[in-house]
Amino acid sequence: METVKSLENCYQAEEVKIKLHIQKTIDDVTRMIRENGDKLLQELKDEYNKRKVNLNAQLKELECLESDMSYAREYAEKLMHYGNAAQLMSAKKGISSQKEELLRVETKFDPTETDYMEFKTYDDFCQAKTLGVLCNDLAERCTLVDVPEHVRVDENISITLDTGTTRKLCGLEVRAVVVKPDKSQENITVTDNNNVDPFSSVLSDDGSIITTDVNGRQVIVHDESGNVSRCFGKGVIEFPYGIAINPVNGKVYIADYSGHCIHIYSRDLEFCKKFGCHGKGEGQLHYPTDIAIDAERKVFVSDQDNHRIQVFDAEGQYLYSFGSEGSGDNQMRHPKGIALDCDDNVYVCDCGNNRVMKYESDGKFVCRIDSEDNKADDPRGICVTDDKPFGKVVVVSGKGCVQVFSQ
Repeated sequence: METVKSLENCYQAEEVKIKLHIQKTIDDVTRMIRENGDKLLQELKDEYNKRKVNLNAQLKELECLESDMSYAREYAEKLMHYGNAAQLMSAKKGISSQKEELLRVETKFDPTETDYMEFKTYDDFCQAKTLGVLCNDLAERCTLVDVPEHVRVDENISITLDTGTTRKLCGLEVRAVVVKPDKSQENITVTDNNNVDPFSSVLSDDGSIITTDVNGRQVIVHDESGNVSRCFGKGVIEFPYGIAINPVNGKVYIADYSGHCIHIYSRDLEFCKKFGCHGKGEGQLHYPTDIAIDAERKVFVSDQDNHRIQVFDAEGQYLYSFGSEGSGDNQMRHPKGIALDCDDNVYVCDCGNNRVMKYESDGKFVCRIDSEDNKADDPRGICVTDDKPFGKVVVVSGKGCVQVFSQ
């Protein structure tokens, strides 16, 4: 009786799993059909139009052949009535060749079973298959985290090797492989997040967090849950610092501090181009630290060691600049963080002068945000809230604190 009861419980549990799996499969198929419906319809329309053009061309060809044969028949009938034997023998060869040519003509694109679309089931649709085994040779020092119980074939997954409180695995390089059922091995891409030194972050339209990693000399993308989804820029960007997203087309702009240039990546994070070079002239940069982009797609760059703010268009063409070395209202020393408000006013962390300055988008001085009695101490990073009419100015200090100023 206990065995029977146990089997019934197992049966019920499996039944629930199967129902959940069927429902999930239905939801997935429905979602895929909705996502790809328009694409499939367009492909069918294109195929229909292609076949229609080819069939119309063949129809014209057949009509021409029919006209030729009708003419040949009329000509032959007239020869039979009015021609002599020599004329008949001469015309026979030409008419025979036309007849053979007509008989060789075949219709193209005959209807076949491939012209019909069907959804077909197969026996192993829900069958579980072992693709590989995950082994942890460092089990005493780390654990595998976020390992899914079931995955679909060709599905991308992310598995974390958690080292706990240990920052480094004694200098070991982590190498990951999957051992397949046939005993063969496949290497897995490993991203080491133990030594990440984040400098600047932005939030993309899809909820991803894009962060410049100074130590790794790369840019890291985290999903909404904080898991690393991808990395890019390694070997291309020398020293990634400031980062901004174009509000119009979603392109990502990254300041290369020691490369003295700005890198542009597409919305899909594919490299597009870079602009700027080392120097003091117009369009040249000397340790760019931060970027801000306004609604008109103008790109504001804090040109640190040239003691100015340079402005470019979306493609990197120089427009104008403002600021020079000094401590006056229109002067600055080693500007770092830069931000814009909803009216495209420019806020600059004047790091060398320990102050935060506000300018209009054309570079005209507006006011100083902090004061001598309550000054910003070594300001590095900055942002402006959306409060109306004047947003609060949040400043990150190089001394390890955050200061909030009201305008």
